[in-house]
Amino acid sequence: MCRFFLKIVLMAVLVTITYTIFMYTTDPYQLVGNKQEGKVFPNFHLYSYNFLKKYDKLDYAFLGSSAVNYYDIGYMYGNNPNIYSMGIESSTIEEQIAFGKLLAEKHPKEITFFLSFYSFNPSRARENYFNKFVVLRNSTLVDFVYQYFNKTAFFDALKYVKKNRQDTSWAMQFNPDGTRTQNHYKLDKAYNFDSSLADYLALNYSDKRLYGSRTFKEPASIDKAMEQIGEFKSFCEEKNIKLNIVIAPDYRMNTVLIYYMGLGKTYEHLRIKLAEIQLFYDLNLDTTFTCNHRNYWDAHHVRDGKYVMDDLKSTDYLLKKENVESTFEILRPKEKETEKLKSIFFRYKNWERAKKISEEDIKQTPLLAE
Repeated sequence: MCRFFLKIVLMAVLVTITYTIFMYTTDPYQLVGNKQEGKVFPNFHLYSYNFLKKYDKLDYAFLGSSAVNYYDIGYMYGNNPNIYSMGIESSTIEEQIAFGKLLAEKHPKEITFFLSFYSFNPSRARENYFNKFVVLRNSTLVDFVYQYFNKTAFFDALKYVKKNRQDTSWAMQFNPDGTRTQNHYKLDKAYNFDSSLADYLALNYSDKRLYGSRTFKEPASIDKAMEQIGEFKSFCEEKNIKLNIVIAPDYRMNTVLIYYMGLGKTYEHLRIKLAEIQLFYDLNLDTTFTCNHRNYWDAHHVRDGKYVMDDLKSTDYLLKKENVESTFEILRPKEKETEKLKSIFFRYKNWERAKKISEEDIKQTPLLAE
């Protein structure tokens, strides 16, 4: 009996060692190596998280949702090699700050934190990919076990060996500094801005994890997230890191949607509370940029990342307690803008698909509140 169990243990050890060597060699999510070609990440946050480990020191860092990875941070800081973009897709403020603390461990002079409105939604639970313990530990060994000892990673490794390594159609999705190459848009021959925008706005409208939450209409519902930002500011100050706070510039129709859905008071309350923490930039005030569809791929993601960086080099959109409320009239949509949004929704033919996508997302990440 003892020999039988010994054989089982030895076999398990052998299988584990073999599996570990296989996953270490293929490294499907680029955790231990630098070879990116042909590798596809199941959640794009893994690229930002894993590749940050390649940096010993940062001078400047960007933080926020996926929108951040579309900004031209190289242009902002003269192609400094020690800059990094940590845009976490579909993330909450809690998640972003957890990753922001990893940036702080690299001792940057500044962290520029871009805020996306949906990240404050109190109905939005943390994404399933986010494991607070794993991020807190930030250990390559822990990461290896967590990322690679599962069925999805194994099959991704097999796909890489069988196909992706030789697949000439593979298109690079990320740059080494964490920014997106935007190839998923640039190489899409069927891409159309109007349909992409309509899809995005319809999803924002339908999904309670985005803008469809009743709780989100209560201005005080975002106060907990604001407290977390205040705590993160103190955390950065203790490390002598300057924290810049910026409200990310959405395409104008997305701002119109926010007011149309009854979220205007929360949208404005966010700015009042933010001004109590520190000075901040609101790039939605640059309507020359936000009203021009040529600057955007959809409601959130910009094409021209240099323009955004130019806005940060001026003080035109820098707000404080004394002037923040005076800007609300600029943010509030005009009647013709609301009518334009209604027209987009009236012509939209894929409401059932948007609803289905929303329902599937909620199954993956249950709501915290309605």
